[in-house]
Amino acid sequence: MCCDVKSVPNALFCQDGGQLEWVNTDRLGSIPLPAGYLASIRNERPSPMAWECETVPDYGDDLFSVALVVRGANTEKQYWLDGACDFSHRLKELGHQDASFVGVKYEGGTELQVVFSTRP
Repeated sequence: MCCDVKSVPNALFCQDGGQLEWVNTDRLGSIPLPAGYLASIRNERPSPMAWECETVPDYGDDLFSVALVVRGANTEKQYWLDGACDFSHRLKELGHQDASFVGVKYEGGTELQVVFSTRP
C-alpha cells in the first residue's frame, strides 16, 4: 500500500495514551520498553522469560484457541492450551526443553498456533 502524507501533527499518541516519537537505535537501551519489544525492534529471536504474575490472568473474552506446535526432524506434535501460560515453562513440562521459537501461524477462524522447532 502506498500513500501520500498530507500533514504530520506535532505530537502523535498511541492507543494506550503514550506519546509516539522517532528515536535512533543507539537510544534504545535508555528507553523503558518491554524486553520483547526491544528484541523485535533489534530483529532478535525472543528469549524465554519467566511469568511475572502471581496468578495467571483469566481473560473471559478469549478470541482464539491456542496450540503449541513442536516440529522435530520427522514429527510434529500439537498441544492445545486451556488457558494463559508461559510457553517456555509449558514446553519444558512437556519434555521439549530444547525447542526454539519459529513463528505464529494463523489461517483464519479462531485457531492460533505458536510454532517451535527441535531441529538442530
